Amino acid sequence: MNHKLSKPRRRRRSPAEITQVLQAYQTSGLTLREYAQQQDLGYSTLAQWVQRARQLPAPGPVPAPVTFLPVQTIPALGVAPYQLRWPGGFALLLEPGFDPEQVRHLLTLLPPCSP
Repeated sequence: MNHKLSKPRRRRRSPAEITQVLQAYQTSGLTLREYAQQQDLGYSTLAQWVQRARQLPAPGPVPAPVTFLPVQTIPALGVAPYQLRWPGGFALLLEPGFDPEQVRHLLTLLPPCSP
């Protein structure tokens, strides 16, 4: 009868279990070797988990949810077919369908232009 002595296989741990082990290790105050012995973990396994955890990016702040505000669009104004311009920058832009009587009245309100 030939029996081989072998080490018992250690069970695999899920990522959540590894995270719990690492958190417990960090709060234990023990060295890596001491904690591995206390928890019956392989030193090299625990050291590898710690190394991998250090290489992960640190979680940043959670961004605020994006909110959208309602907007009202205004059609772009094209170039008016008629433009009356005065010295000094005053201008009267006339869109299609303007009322000639209103324009005549507006012109009477303006001071006379000097050439």
